[in-house]
Amino acid sequence: MFSNFLITNEYLNKWILFLSRRGIKNIVLLNCGTFNRLPHMKMPFFVFSCQELTHFRLSGFNLSVPPNFDGLKSLRVLHLGCNRYELGSLESLIAGCPLLEELNIIFPPDAKSICLKNAKNLIDLSLTVNQDRVSGLIKSLPKIQRLDIESYGNKLYADIIHPSQLISLKYLELFTLNMNDRGEVLYIVSVLKSASNLVELTIQSNNYDGVEEPNQSEELECNSCCLSQLQTVRIRVGGRFKNAMSLIRFILANSSSLKTLTFKVGFGIRILMQQFC
Repeated sequence: MFSNFLITNEYLNKWILFLSRRGIKNIVLLNCGTFNRLPHMKMPFFVFSCQELTHFRLSGFNLSVPPNFDGLKSLRVLHLGCNRYELGSLESLIAGCPLLEELNIIFPPDAKSICLKNAKNLIDLSLTVNQDRVSGLIKSLPKIQRLDIESYGNKLYADIIHPSQLISLKYLELFTLNMNDRGEVLYIVSVLKSASNLVELTIQSNNYDGVEEPNQSEELECNSCCLSQLQTVRIRVGGRFKNAMSLIRFILANSSSLKTLTFKVGFGIRILMQQFC
């Protein structure tokens, strides 16, 4: 962790070159200068020479992939924070990591979509989406088992990922969901109907303001026990909870293996995080 007040690209490249020759397995590059609105640094190309690298975390950099990039064949965990990406570089990087199992990414404002079909071993995906105008952001999730999405702005979850891609899903966490929007609740139901292997569900909605749309419980009916594997549910809302109650009724009616359901109303974000960490 460093600030670009204190280090230059030249020194950083030398360090990474030194490490690349010694079989480094874990690299964390966090440019704290971006918190003070300083420019992003250029990612050192020597990272791509670290063929024994298994864990890589990068934030505060301009990322581009060299034309001769042959992949990071040992990489299993990739965390990408507040970076900027040259056109096509993000997908090229992911496609070059055939063993990738865990991806944590904050999507840049100019990202419209990303295809993960080449990440055939990806089972754990964490997304933070800040922009408003995306459609079908995630194009494919072949084997995803754990999905964590945090969305800001006016973005609807239905615009981020299609429920039909979640057949292998076991653990789902959705944060900053707008439970005042009936469409979002119906989207969650469509996800649950398709995620027949789901074991654990966590939903957080900070809907203190706004008006809930009229409750139409019949839209949530499902004749089959579509959540036969679901065991744990945590739902946290702000001050509006009618739609949440409708969702809970659906879950209770379709979860034959449910062991724990926790429902909290009116807690602040800090308290909620302490309760569930």
